Amino acid sequence: MTPFKQTYSEVADLVRQFEEIEAHDLSLKVGQTFNAMKRLAATRSDAERTQLERKSHYLDAEIDKLVYQLYGLNEEIRIMDGRE
Repeated sequence: MTPFKQTYSEVADLVRQFEEIEAHDLSLKVGQTFNAMKRLAATRSDAERTQLERKSHYLDAEIDKLVYQLYGLNEEIRIMDGRE
């Protein structure tokens, strides 16, 4: 294997590993959001409802960030959000 092919292969392996880690983090956050939403639907306490709503909004934002990173959309999203 030539040095270039070996280097490309190593980089490709690192990218795959990174994507697997990001996908795992994304999966965990989606599960946490789902659980928070189930608890939110069942709660009768205003304080717990507020806490779960905040947690859900936070997790939604974290999921968005992970998806943006996974697909390399950080710059595009920043521009669309007017944060230039």
